[in-house]
Amino acid sequence: FAGAATGVWTFRTNHCIDGRPWNYRRLAECVRELRLIQECYAGDFYPLTEWSVSEKEWIAWQFDYPEKDKGLVQIFRREDSPFVSAEFALSGLDKDASYRLYDLDDGDMGTFTGKELMKGRLYTVAEKPAAKIIIYAKVK
Repeated sequence: FAGAATGVWTFRTNHCIDGRPWNYRRLAECVRELRLIQECYAGDFYPLTEWSVSEKEWIAWQFDYPEKDKGLVQIFRREDSPFVSAEFALSGLDKDASYRLYDLDDGDMGTFTGKELMKGRLYTVAEKPAAKIIIYAKVK
């Protein structure tokens, strides 16, 4: 997903990538995911780690959309990271509210208070390199 809240795909006239046909089902899933999260990019941006280009370091950031009581976290475990988990403290949440977390790859992660999420929570990414998108919404 591009930061401009658009999906970026290049279609070739033969509808192949490196000799393999396009997986249109996966493309449709990506478009659904994009529509689910794209308005969050208009929210507040919080870096959750220091910026680094090191292949040993994780990097993560958060887009919080307070007007809609939701947001997303993007987490990147890089190729040479020896750690399968990292702790990130979210920002901008209501400490007294509850938030439901959902990993776009692995599904429901449970409900946590804003206070818990802002204190810090451990996130696990088994593969490397890998990226995770976790969405959250305030429980009404």
